[in-house]
Order: sequence, then structure tokens, then C-alpha cells
Amino acid sequence: MAAPGANIEAVYPLTPVQEGILFHTLYAPESPLYFQQYTAVIDGGLDEASFQAAWQRVIDRHPALRSLLTWEGRERPLQVVRSVVEPEWRIEDWRGMAPDIHEQRLAEVLEADRSRGFVLDEAPLMRFALFRTGDAAHRLVWSHHHVVIDGWSMGIVLDEVFAAYEALVRGAEPELPPAAPYREYIRWLHVHDDAGAEAHWRRVLAGFTTVTGLGVARPIDSPWAERHAEEIVRLPAATTERLGRTARRNGLTLNTILRGAWALVLGRYS
Repeated sequence: MAAPGANIEAVYPLTPVQEGILFHTLYAPESPLYFQQYTAVIDGGLDEASFQAAWQRVIDRHPALRSLLTWEGRERPLQVVRSVVEPEWRIEDWRGMAPDIHEQRLAEVLEADRSRGFVLDEAPLMRFALFRTGDAAHRLVWSHHHVVIDGWSMGIVLDEVFAAYEALVRGAEPELPPAAPYREYIRWLHVHDDAGAEAHWRRVLAGFTTVTGLGVARPIDSPWAERHAEEIVRLPAATTERLGRTARRNGLTLNTILRGAWALVLGRYS
């Protein structure tokens, strides 16, 4: 039997955002909202062993990628960092299949993967699938739970993975910049001046007494009261690229940029 605390590097509280994600995940366990699935086409020769090793190096250096959540019987949920974890890899050779079969199989894999979901008290909360579709072509599926990685961090992780991979295929040891310990961010959150922040926003929002109206409210007995609609607007490629550049230049995620645009729309209506 393993000794108590074996394979545990650290234990600390969740961030407020993580607590919200945990709450909604437990409240609606069948919802795919926080299940993240990233797919990519990798052209050119790929050393599969070095690629797996590169991912392992990055997981080893980031505690958040080795974390699980625990909440049963606790006043507040905690995240537990495993000292060592090895993610699940599914590796298959699809070169004998026709291209249209590749797409069909991939769609089946993605659907089954989403249905499987994640168990939040088991680490790591990510897994991989790598399918070889040609002599110099692969399809990667990287699945993870949003509670351990966000959109901005994904870019950092991918940059580190490919930097480590390039070194490993040369037979060199990857040299990555020091990673800031996640626990330092947790510590900062707990010494943050919440009272000062609350006082600031109370000053900013002083005078507001009602919710923001969009100018489209209808009487509750209106036949439109329970109806809604969805509209999909596809932005031009040039606009999408400009949004991406703006996000990168300001150190923001595209999600944050779009939320800012939504805030402006609400401001115009109100």
C-alpha cells in the first residue's frame, strides 16, 4: 500500500474561476461546456516518441497540468497536484484507409471522447490521440478540462511542446524558460485586497438602480415572452485576423475581446 501523501506535490485552494467551473460541472455533469477538444493536422515527418516525450516534459513542469480536484466532505474544494502523471495516449495508424474514412473515423472518435468526459478527482485532466493518416501526416486530438487550462494558456503550452520537440529530435535537452509556480498565483489571490476592489466598483457603479435594459423587453403575458432565436454571424477572415492580433498585442484571449465588444453593445442600448 502506498504511503499517505505518496505522489502528492502540493495541495492548495481553487481560484474563484475554478470554483465556478467546478460548481457548474457538478450541477450539470452531462453538459460539455467545460470539455475542451483541440484537433490539429500535423504535416511533415513526426517522431511520435519524441512528440509524446515533449508533451511529458511540459506536463512535468506545470503543476496545473498535474492537478485534480477534491471536494467531498470539505468546507472548500481543493486542488491536489500529483508529483508524477502520465497522460493517456491513443496512437493508431490509419494509412490504409481512404481519406473520407479518415474523416468519418475522426468524427466518431471526437464524439466518443466528448461522451466520455473527465473525472475531476483523477489526474491528469487531459488525454491525447494521434492518428497517422499518411507517410508524413498526422491528426492530433488533445482533450482537456477547462478547470486546469484556459485559452490563453493553450498557446503557451503548445509553444513549449514544439520547442521541446525540436530539441528532442536533435538529441538535445530542451531549454525552456522558468515556469512561474501556480501556487504563487493562488497565494496572491488570497492576499489580494478584495475590500478595496469592492469599494472601487461601488464608487464606479454608484447611481445604478436597475438592470441594464436592451430596449426589447416585452410584457410577461406577450406571446413572444418565452421565445428566443439564435443567429450566427461569420466574420470576414481579415476581421478575425485583426481581432487575433489585437488580442495577442494586449495579452488577452479572443474570448475577452468578444466580451468587451458585448459590453459595448450593452452600453449603447442602455
